[in-house]
Amino acid sequence: MLLAIAEAQAACTVSTSGVAFGAFNPLPGLSSNTTGTIAVTCSGLLITFNYTITIATSHGSFAARKMVSGTDNLIYNLYTDSAFTHVWGDGTASTSTVSDSISFVLPGSVTRNYVVYGQIASGQNTAKAHPSYADTPVVTITY
Repeated sequence: MLLAIAEAQAACTVSTSGVAFGAFNPLPGLSSNTTGTIAVTCSGLLITFNYTITIATSHGSFAARKMVSGTDNLIYNLYTDSAFTHVWGDGTASTSTVSDSISFVLPGSVTRNYVVYGQIASGQNTAKAHPSYADTPVVTITY
């Protein structure tokens, strides 16, 4: 008797909802906090996906990410926890990543959502009255 073993085919994708802060009050002691979401969707057959989610920095460093508006900037950061203690990064420079796994016994697809906690540090003096600051950090899933 011959058994054919199918090669496990698998795929994971990642999508995000933005971390939108809205209007920022620059007074000391008034940080601006918000959340966004990272959705990981994996599909496959008879397989377990182990994956890690990282968020790169595009302006500044992990210690001080920057949103920019022309030549002006606001310091902010992204965190894995609601207490704003673990900076979400790539595992370097004391940053954290998020690791998880999804298992399939039958063909299927599963989506898991992860909250991204964002905070703009209080007491920053913005040069413009109503600027629009932005940053585009890159989310990566490795499996």
